[in-house]
Amino acid sequence: MNNSNLKLVYSDQNKTPMTTSLLVAEKFGKKHEDILKTYRKVLSDYGLTEVSEFFSETWLYDSQNKKRAVIEMTEEGYSLVADRLKGKTALKWKLEYVKAFSAMKRKLLELGQEAPKLLEAKKAELKLVQDENERLRIENLKKQTEYIRTNETGGVRRASSLLLHKVNQGYLCREKVPTYRYVYSITSKGRLAGFTKNKNGTIIFPKK
Repeated sequence: MNNSNLKLVYSDQNKTPMTTSLLVAEKFGKKHEDILKTYRKVLSDYGLTEVSEFFSETWLYDSQNKKRAVIEMTEEGYSLVADRLKGKTALKWKLEYVKAFSAMKRKLLELGQEAPKLLEAKKAELKLVQDENERLRIENLKKQTEYIRTNETGGVRRASSLLLHKVNQGYLCREKVPTYRYVYSITSKGRLAGFTKNKNGTIIFPKK
């Protein structure tokens, strides 16, 4: 693929190969105003409703800060304009544009074929991230469980801010006892939320 051909055309947001009246004027050695006149003649001859889908009018400001009309053209629109252009270099650039539009269509086709592969790669990457997050979550849950492990009588060896937070939320109840500093039990709200104790008296937090 000749990359220089791709400089004659570009892909718009709808993935349609396009060129502009400015590019056509430059390559064919014409004044831009002459290309605009040819474009208007095409509209007049064929009727706006027949060819409007092949053209799009936009604006830009030139070096003198003057607003200028610029016509964007599809391959069909370009052909309608280029067929009316004459000159020594006209045949050369008509052929170059044929190559350029073909090259852009091939490029867009290749990108379209690559899109599903890129999507699958992104899905695989996301799955790895999700798996790692789940691993870290389970690891953190195990650490929390170990941290609040209780002895046979239910006394907590090491109270934590996490336990107090769950008390404040109403999932656990805390009582001060003589033997141990505090004893924690699960409230009815906590049981409904999934808090449990194993046979060793360890408070198990529900999975998030």
